[in-house]
Amino acid sequence: MKKLSIFSLVVLAFLGCNDSAPETKTEAVKAEAQSVVAKPAEAPIAKVEEVAKNLKNSATSVIDSMKKEVENTVEAVKEEVTKVTKIDGATLYKTCVSCHGASGEKKALGKSNIIKGQSKKELITKLNGYKDGSYGGAMKGLMVGQVKALSNEKIEALSDYISKL
Repeated sequence: MKKLSIFSLVVLAFLGCNDSAPETKTEAVKAEAQSVVAKPAEAPIAKVEEVAKNLKNSATSVIDSMKKEVENTVEAVKEEVTKVTKIDGATLYKTCVSCHGASGEKKALGKSNIIKGQSKKELITKLNGYKDGSYGGAMKGLMVGQVKALSNEKIEALSDYISKL
């Protein structure tokens, strides 16, 4: 009888927590479990075990469904965050256009190297060099001011964009 009492509590807890489960199978399992709990003395142990197994399977199914829904929601949120936080190299490059040209084809103020055709890695190295003061020729003073506030992520995005001009 002690096993049946513990089982009854588990069934009642499940039934109380899952009244909103929309699945028909779950509803049928709950109805069967309620009948066993209503008359525990009349229920053979085999029937109780069968109901417990069905109840467990139904609960697992509901939990799996809820997990999948949460995973899908998390993925959707991640995608939105990525869209919002993505750094756009094209937008960053707009501040460079007046000196380097729309496609990086000009020598800035007639003194710098043409940036079009440089690799992403090369551009990252040069921009970081300007930023920390370890790189630059005639345009060093101007460029330090341009890149000082750029994060590593922005330098990478800008370099990626320029390398594809």
